[in-house]
Amino acid sequence: MSYITDLTTHALPKDNDREYYVDFFDQNLDTTISFRPENWTCELNLREPDTISLDITFSALDMSGATIVTHDFIGPYRNGWLLRQGWVPIQAGLITSVTTQKGSDFMTVGGKSWLHYFERRQFPFNGDPTVSGNDEGQLESYTGSKPGFGYNLDTSIDVITHLTHILDKVLAKTDSWPITYSLSTIGKNIKYDVPLGDQRFVSDMIGELSDIAPGFDYRTTWDMIFQIASPYFYGDPTTFDITDSTDSHWAFVFDNSSDAKTPFDISFTNNGPIATHVSGYNSIDIPAVTIGYGPGQDQFGRLDASYDFGDISNADALDAKTSKQLAFDLQPQHEIPLSVLPNNITNFWTIFKPGVAIFVDQELGYHRIDSGQRIVQMSISDDGSIGEPICEIGLNQVYDTADNIGVNEG
Repeated sequence: MSYITDLTTHALPKDNDREYYVDFFDQNLDTTISFRPENWTCELNLREPDTISLDITFSALDMSGATIVTHDFIGPYRNGWLLRQGWVPIQAGLITSVTTQKGSDFMTVGGKSWLHYFERRQFPFNGDPTVSGNDEGQLESYTGSKPGFGYNLDTSIDVITHLTHILDKVLAKTDSWPITYSLSTIGKNIKYDVPLGDQRFVSDMIGELSDIAPGFDYRTTWDMIFQIASPYFYGDPTTFDITDSTDSHWAFVFDNSSDAKTPFDISFTNNGPIATHVSGYNSIDIPAVTIGYGPGQDQFGRLDASYDFGDISNADALDAKTSKQLAFDLQPQHEIPLSVLPNNITNFWTIFKPGVAIFVDQELGYHRIDSGQRIVQMSISDDGSIGEPICEIGLNQVYDTADNIGVNEG
């Protein structure tokens, strides 16, 4: 059985629902070892791979009572990991590093979520023109008649249709990890090309497409599903009252009305806006985009910022990415580190995920936080200092400002 089937049928060993466990599995997705991790940290991110780091002492035993560590019992990219609390999955992916040292009595294992797999895959290319179906006009399926391109459609189609075509071709290759997806279109049609021998990774293409308005959030789940939501996982902030703490778009409210709704710790720092005028550049021959916002400049003065967005291959994408960056930079940058004890909140790992939004109502003397916050990062760790894991949540305030504000100006 795969680790997914193991978990959904409760075929894995455990002691109780409050304990955390790690399972390792092989290339067939079969669970090989289950154990309680030591000195571990798992960081869950939005639009980036999640990470895990844990130690295993050489004398540690797995849940069956057998010694865990033997010579080369796991290896990067040939084994995967799953972190769970009791039967509740948190995240899974590939082991990416294993470290040991002479004289040490433990080893360290590092891993990344399934989203990382797209950082290691490129659009298929075979430069040999004698290969069947591989002429300069058509390298792979979904190509048009434009010479020199591996992926080209002569008509505009939805951003997500392009992405689906690319994933279909990449993941159809032999020995690909079986990541699944069923993606809904977002109502934005564009043309999109991938040149022959394009050295960008699929993760670069996903990031580029995700910034074309209205944009989309994306992640992979523990059970190997690639998910998107447009414009954000929590919804569209221009379509509901973001000042209403009772609105259904908020997954949770921290208002001190109960122990569960009282943060373990919270602080607030206001760093002001980053910029009221933004320049966006790329590493190829697409003209730079410069955008400013008059009302923001009236309030804060002109503040400039420049961004190199790398291998942006589409002028619309560069324009959209620059405009979206301006919309973010205009807002006062609030740092609100919030810490919670997951065991205090029922169904914590079902409710809290990067991309969802919560409402925070906390009085801090100089400032009262009374606003919706989008979760952009969650870092859970257990170093044994307080007797249970603690989760530190990184937040970005939710604003109802459109992503396409601003006008072109020098």
